[in-house]
Amino acid sequence: MTPTKAPRRAGIYARISSDPNGTALGVARQEQDARALAESHGWQVVDTYVDNDVSASSYGRKPRTQYLRLLADIESGRINAVAVWALDRLYRRPIDLERLIPLVEDKGVLMATVGGDHDLSTRGGLLHARIMGAVAADESRAKSDRQKRSNVQRRERGLSHGGARAYGFVSNGTMEPAPAEVAVVQELFARFNGGSSLRELVRDLNDRGVLTVRGGSGSTRRCGRSCATPAMRGSLSTTARPCPGRGSPWSVRTPGEPPGPS
Repeated sequence: MTPTKAPRRAGIYARISSDPNGTALGVARQEQDARALAESHGWQVVDTYVDNDVSASSYGRKPRTQYLRLLADIESGRINAVAVWALDRLYRRPIDLERLIPLVEDKGVLMATVGGDHDLSTRGGLLHARIMGAVAADESRAKSDRQKRSNVQRRERGLSHGGARAYGFVSNGTMEPAPAEVAVVQELFARFNGGSSLRELVRDLNDRGVLTVRGGSGSTRRCGRSCATPAMRGSLSTTARPCPGRGSPWSVRTPGEPPGPS
């Protein structure tokens, strides 16, 4: 009697680049479809790996912790199959694919997407995966270029770039000052230029119950970032700026003044 072959031990990977509201609906759909795919192959799902609100492109800033855990489990032999919605959920940079290929080949891992299986051990499979990776990288670059151009246009119109509001301004994107916070901002810069340390300022603000824009307590890191934002001098920028030193002209600006050049 021929022994029954053990089913593949599969991991499900799901990722979506942007989920500002934290609903996780996109990754939930991916996981559901990938699980059905794994079951159709007769694989045993042993774990799921979800990177929600995390980009896989060169422009992403958040670490892909679950993707790294997936690679570690492939390396250890814990899983030998991967089910995913599409290949670009796994990677959007050619360099990430080239790191994945030898690992998959060495461990004999099977890859399956909702659109079809991919055999990275064959010449044709590698060619297809590399083409998809190049296309994904180009899409990421095009998206970045469009966003940068949009930011320039918004800056020229005196509008913010969106996202979390800067302390001292209302959240309508027009650089309008928030009256209750203006005095705190002016005090912060005056005391900093007078010699007070960020640690001292943060401790005092926390003791007084002055909250951040997210309703939490302040930290030296967040305070330093607030010092560095161009919005504090009524300016909008598409590039990062260093934190100013003592005596910076930023200290004499008041939130709400007409936007200056950046």
